[in-house]
Amino acid sequence: MAQAELIWYTELMKSTDEDAFQVTIHRFLTEMDAAAQATGHLDQAQLYVPASVTTDGWVASQNAWISEVGLDLIECKLHGQKTGECHV
Repeated sequence: MAQAELIWYTELMKSTDEDAFQVTIHRFLTEMDAAAQATGHLDQAQLYVPASVTTDGWVASQNAWISEVGLDLIECKLHGQKTGECHV
């Protein structure tokens, strides 16, 4: 993981709260609905619902995904390993 990625992510976490992240997720899902319906991948009455998402250990992002889509979270062991390998 590059130092620039860590700096960007730290700045994002400082400037974004759970409510703002949930708005972003909702906007993404709405745009996916429209695109999938326009291309015929979904019927007009269907909504895009991801089967899973990749998230991090940030509780605000996890809560936003759970409340917006109702997903179960599964811990990713790789994230913990990568975090332990990062040096700034």
